[in-house]
Amino acid sequence: MQAHAGSRGATLLLSDMMLANTIGHRAEAADIRLLLDKDFDVNLSENAETCAGLKASFTRVLVEQARYRKGSAAIVEAHARIITVLIWRLTSDHDALATAGQRNSRLLQHFRQLLETHFRERWQVTRYARELGVTSDRLNDICRRALGRSPRDLIQDRLMYEARLLLERSSRTNDEIAAMLGFSDVAHFSKSFRSVVGEPPGRYRRRLQSGRRQTVSEERNYADWP
Repeated sequence: MQAHAGSRGATLLLSDMMLANTIGHRAEAADIRLLLDKDFDVNLSENAETCAGLKASFTRVLVEQARYRKGSAAIVEAHARIITVLIWRLTSDHDALATAGQRNSRLLQHFRQLLETHFRERWQVTRYARELGVTSDRLNDICRRALGRSPRDLIQDRLMYEARLLLERSSRTNDEIAAMLGFSDVAHFSKSFRSVVGEPPGRYRRRLQSGRRQTVSEERNYADWP
């Protein structure tokens, strides 16, 4: 960022929820999300009207933050949206933004394909990132922004989805399932299963057999990735 001597500045920090609401779901939302993912430059001196609008919104945000009152969060969120849209208008490289979005989508799909092939081998996030030609941080960022989950969470979800299918549709023992899914022993499998599903695999299977639990095939699962 470049500024003249004597300029005043401020940093606007938004929670994940407020940022999601700020971006919204209208047609420009995809471009705005991509814009916020990268560094960019805008020249405010060439657009006095936009500059005045940004100044008014930043001023309102500062006022609400300095003296928090009923509805302040809603006002801050509304002006944060105005700020992002005005800045988006000033960025001219919309084709580049769309191209970046397509690249991220393709990478996410490739990650899904690799995960489907190698989840039983217990690949770590670093291995997936290396195969995809990106850093672990980059893969984490793409997954969180697109799916709201970390790569590690998605890997664990896929593993436990398979475990639940085996418990539901096969007569294999817990030891056999643990070995099939690459766990060092059944205790490790049971601990991991319980941390994700909320109960040990034996109890989960008994609930299924008694008809007191929804089957995994009836639930939203990893296959619902966009």
